[in-house]
Amino acid sequence: MDVAVTAKRLGVNSVTMISLETEDSLPATPEEMERALEEGIWHKGGWRPKEVVREGGQIKGIAFKKCTRLRDESGRFLPLYDEDDIMTVQGDAILLAVGQQIDLSYLDERLAVETNRGRIMVEGS
Repeated sequence: MDVAVTAKRLGVNSVTMISLETEDSLPATPEEMERALEEGIWHKGGWRPKEVVREGGQIKGIAFKKCTRLRDESGRFLPLYDEDDIMTVQGDAILLAVGQQIDLSYLDERLAVETNRGRIMVEGS
């Protein structure tokens, strides 16, 4: 989300953010999503890059394939794709970003640590 907002603030006219995660599983806070929307950033979730579209050595866009499942039945990250459901987004630049999230699975339930979207909640948050 930060890369998209920064690009927009640096003067890029149109910013489209495509992510593997849909909005309900995107590791972003509601405030971050709201800010991106206010900045005019278009988000489309549930897609994975397939190939960069080039013409005459220039980037013309990127093709994506639809993600039909992000995790398996046990919750492991194991995406499945529909190779026939392709979306192409036109553009002249591609910015890549990687999200990171801490693994909090080690926390003992008896500690009663409250988490929200991969973040430890503290009083006043």
